[in-house]
This record gives sequence, C-alpha cells and structure tokens, in this order.
Amino acid sequence: MILFEVVAARCAGFLEHNALSSDVMLQVVVVANRVISERIRLAASSYTGFLLDTVQQAHVGERRRIGRELHDRVGGDVAAALRMLERAETARPEPVEGVEQACEVLRDTLRDLRDLIHGLRLEEPRQSLERALLDVIDNSDAAGMTYLVKVNGDDSLLPAQVRSEVFLIIREALRNIFAHSLARVLRAQIDIAPGEIRATVEDNGIGIGTDPDPRSSGLSSMRERAALLGGSLAVVDRFGGGTRVELAVPLFPADRPPDLVAD
Repeated sequence: MILFEVVAARCAGFLEHNALSSDVMLQVVVVANRVISERIRLAASSYTGFLLDTVQQAHVGERRRIGRELHDRVGGDVAAALRMLERAETARPEPVEGVEQACEVLRDTLRDLRDLIHGLRLEEPRQSLERALLDVIDNSDAAGMTYLVKVNGDDSLLPAQVRSEVFLIIREALRNIFAHSLARVLRAQIDIAPGEIRATVEDNGIGIGTDPDPRSSGLSSMRERAALLGGSLAVVDRFGGGTRVELAVPLFPADRPPDLVAD
C-alpha cells in the first residue's frame, strides 16, 4: 500500500507539472498495481507452502510420539499381563475357567495395537497412490468385497505434503467403510488435473443416515486435513443406498499462484 501510494503521488506530481500525460500516468499506476499485487501473491503462496510443510512435519512428529507411547506403555503393559496369565495357566495343574479366553482377548488387543501403531507411522505412501490404497484394502477386512481403485494422472508430480494428506484422507474413508458400512461394493477414484485434485469414494452399504454425527473423530480429521490443503470434503448418502465421499483440493504451482497461471 505504501509503495503504491508513493508511486501514485509521484505520478500525480508529474501530471500537475505537465511532465506526464494522463494516459501514461494511468498505465504507470496500472502496471505498478499489477507488479506489487503479483509480488504479494507470490509471497503469500510461498508462505502458505511453508505453513503446510511446518504443519505436516508437526503432524508427523506427533504421530511418531503417539506411536512410541502406545508401543512402550500400553503395548508393554498388555504384553506383560499376557505373559503373567500364560505363566499362571501353565503353573496350575488344571485349567482355570476364563483364563484362556482372557489370554486370547489380550492377544487380539496386541494385534490391534500393532496395526494402530503401523497406521500412525505410515505417513506417506512409498509407492503410487493407487498401489498404496490397494494395499490398505488388501490389509483390511475386505473379504468378499468387490472393489475398484483408479488414479487418473501422475501422482508422483504432486507436492509431498499434498500427496500425503490426500492419501490419509482416502485411507480414513476406506477404513470407515470397512468398519461401519456393511458394504459389498467399493469404488475409489482420484483425478489429478493441472489445477485440482478430485477424489470420490463410494460404497453400497447402509449409509450415514440423515443426521451424521459431526463430532465423529474420523470425519473431523478428514475435514481438517482437507481444509489444511485449502480444499473441501463432503460426505453424503448415495441415492439407492451407501455413502459417497467427495474431496476437492486445489493445486498451487510452486512458483506462481493459481490466478497468474493463465497469464
């Protein structure tokens, strides 16, 4: 603002002394406005990228910390309790009712805990998005489910933080389907265009109802991640049954903001 005001005032002074025509003054002011605005947009775009990277690194560090705490504290205590029960069962000449069932519950808890820790540490797909999402399905309880996963476009060209966050959003949508939907058919598609990513995940399950709980931690996490990328997320019931998740994320060029690309 200060720079523009100085330029405008200087031009006005030249105009008063007939050292500058009104047409030239108008061109100077317009060009000055464009140049200053472009520099501001470039700086804002660069700072947005810096903030995204900073938040991403903070998320990674926090997930690693939570994973360590779960492994060292919760996992250690559950494993110790399991060992004590197994030793007590072995030491007794006759089995005690309920001990074997308790041991099995603790073993299941350890398996679930290992899966949870693995999920926390899987921050970014190391292969293509399509292969990573197929691995999520293959490692989940998807027995008997028909599914299709398709990625249109080259995801290797995406910024690392965008690729990681999109993967985590879609992964959470898939987990919700496996955990709650009772679906038999699943379809996930990601379209990567020059200026935008659009993704849909839909199933033929029981749907989310007319009043889904907005405080659901999974949905809240997905919406927060989408907002962090400057995008939007919608979760709706499909016509005929099931749920549809729609994600839209704008892609900003690394060196120029989106409104300057056309120029």
